[in-house]
Amino acid sequence: MGDEQAFRKTRDLCAAARKRAQMLINARQLTKEVGIPCMECARFGHPILADMWNRLNQYGTLTEKQIKFAKKLIEQVKNPEPAEEIQEPSESAPEGKVTVTGEVLAIKAKEGYFNETVWKMMVRSEAGWRVWCTIPQAISCDVRVGDMIQFTATLTRSDRDKYFAFGKRPSRASIIQSDNKE
Repeated sequence: MGDEQAFRKTRDLCAAARKRAQMLINARQLTKEVGIPCMECARFGHPILADMWNRLNQYGTLTEKQIKFAKKLIEQVKNPEPAEEIQEPSESAPEGKVTVTGEVLAIKAKEGYFNETVWKMMVRSEAGWRVWCTIPQAISCDVRVGDMIQFTATLTRSDRDKYFAFGKRPSRASIIQSDNKE
């Protein structure tokens, strides 16, 4: 007679294929019911929508909250909020000893000499140019992204961008306005 193990394997594969086909039918039917076209997720290239679509195809269903979230994401992708306009700097970055007043855009830890951690910051001045320098010791524990600060440093303009400078030896630092919510 025939090989019983091969028969069982074939029967299980057929059952799995039928289950998969039914799940795909359910997924397509669900996307029609909730108004999310099948290829909408792939067209937008949104990673969360793509993952939800894959899971919908894999498991055949989504919860009510997942459906609401998918609709919200599709709406956000179709009608994005206007991006904040980037202000063109009114003047190029100065050079020499300068008092800088501006907003902290970023804070980053870098490895310094002798494997010590040095904290750096990016500041956008009121005139629009940016400066990258070490966080002054006087405000190192308190400064946060979004704070308005003032400090004095020796600036060197970048070779590649006239609106960017590197700062050395920052001193006389103070936080003018804190964006700290704590």
